[in-house]
Amino acid sequence: MYYQGVGVSQDIDSGRYWLEQAADNGHAEAANLVKQWQQAEMLLTTQKQEQHSTKRYQLLIGAIIAVALLIIVII
Repeated sequence: MYYQGVGVSQDIDSGRYWLEQAADNGHAEAANLVKQWQQAEMLLTTQKQEQHSTKRYQLLIGAIIAVALLIIVII
């Protein structure tokens, strides 16, 4: 209920807590939702890491181009 905000104000943290409690007590649907939640978090973490890596490569390429241009100007 908290997770979806049905009948109460939506509270993701409380929703997750209660889903995990239900999953720990053998509720199959709650266990499935917890598993999906964990998979989504892993995907988001991977996506953030990839975005960070892309930014680092862009900065590296920019630095290499700047150094190459300086070398060309000096020569």
